[in-house]
Amino acid sequence: MAVKEQNFEMWAGDYKKVTFVVQDIENLVGANIQWIMTQSAKSEPVLTKESTANEININKNEFTVELSSVDTKDIAAGTYYHEAIITDTENHTVTVATGKVTINPSLKKVGVADSGEEGA
Repeated sequence: MAVKEQNFEMWAGDYKKVTFVVQDIENLVGANIQWIMTQSAKSEPVLTKESTANEININKNEFTVELSSVDTKDIAAGTYYHEAIITDTENHTVTVATGKVTINPSLKKVGVADSGEEGA
């Protein structure tokens, strides 16, 4: 069952780690995880991260999506919809998290390499 209202906020061009805890599964190792951000539940993805591409870190029943400054620098300010989907080793697919992402406009110029530190 999905954990709803997993909302977070960030500024365009910032780095952010978003960690999700899956309640009904003890160990996610071997599962495929996909995180998707869209303008609405019916629109095309604005940003996608996948564990199969080493874009999501898995630790027991938690996974972390890392959003780099490069990922977010060109995203327009606004409120977006996101969800995380897990496909287990038996090929069962389940949505485990949903929520809103608020992207705030930023005045900084993003031409500097991503420092790996989370923004203020």
